[in-house]
Amino acid sequence: NKLGQENCTTCTGGKYSSSGDAECTNCESGKYSQPDSSRCNLCPTGFDSILGSSTCNVAAEGYYLNPHDVSLVNVCPNNAYCFGNEQAPVPLVGYWVDRTTYRHVNKVFTCSRSACKGSEYNSSCWSLVNYGDEDDGIY
Repeated sequence: NKLGQENCTTCTGGKYSSSGDAECTNCESGKYSQPDSSRCNLCPTGFDSILGSSTCNVAAEGYYLNPHDVSLVNVCPNNAYCFGNEQAPVPLVGYWVDRTTYRHVNKVFTCSRSACKGSEYNSSCWSLVNYGDEDDGIY
């Protein structure tokens, strides 16, 4: 704070106090601070934070948390969209992912027919159906 000011403002993590400020201000989303900071730092590439955070512990848009080590992030796989935060990649229309276990979310598969609308695991891509034109009903 200002030179000669008797009481300095001590801020908790996720907040900062600039020179001369009497109150602490929350760090913006995408930034963080340690206790007693005079500014907020940008989150590392691929990471994000919420308002007033002392850490960057969620994935940024276009990334997802590494299934083997959530202190790491991965770039979103092709044919999927990553909203960030703690969400797994979401397949685009015509693709699917196996969500039976989180460690497979980086593998995006092409659907063999139009049953995959995107957004979810779709077991119907591999189910037995009969659409009238196909004799065996297997897709």
